[in-house]
Amino acid sequence: MAALTLPEVKTHLDIDLTVETHNVELEDFIARAEGAVETRCGPLLSEDVTARVRGSRPMLSVSDTPILELTSVTPVGGSALTLADLVVERPRAGVIEYQSGARFGSRWYVVVYKCGWAATAAALPADLKAGTLELLRHMWDTQRATSGGRIGSGDESAANTLPGSAYLLPFRVEQLLAPFMKV
Repeated sequence: MAALTLPEVKTHLDIDLTVETHNVELEDFIARAEGAVETRCGPLLSEDVTARVRGSRPMLSVSDTPILELTSVTPVGGSALTLADLVVERPRAGVIEYQSGARFGSRWYVVVYKCGWAATAAALPADLKAGTLELLRHMWDTQRATSGGRIGSGDESAANTLPGSAYLLPFRVEQLLAPFMKV
């Protein structure tokens, strides 16, 4: 499910809602903008994740973040742990700990959790949504050459780009997404 809707994107781009000429193209832009933001920040909307993680330490660490909700933590070959005994101290870092400070004694655990910034599009943090919309606007303007400049000109910055990213983020998008970037 997309975090952005076609009507809100059209409104953001100042495109008449009744004109359907660009709908298919805009849906593609929505998918690409959301994908680029998710690469940098994690899933926008809640996704179910099952991960096998190493134990025998004071914390468990999952790679898909942020942790929105912990569903179960089970030692491989054992019984599920009581979730009330656990805490997600750093959801963005994917760190799960015992409230008592105890160690996770088993070698491996299966962790089931919801990953993402919000359960619904309506609950998505405003700056994260605005950053995604602004990235979409940048992509739309440069693709369609409506920005008045040549592609690659403008306020792009090399800061906070990931290796292999296809393009640089405009500075205003970086500012909006900065609090949500993966750690």
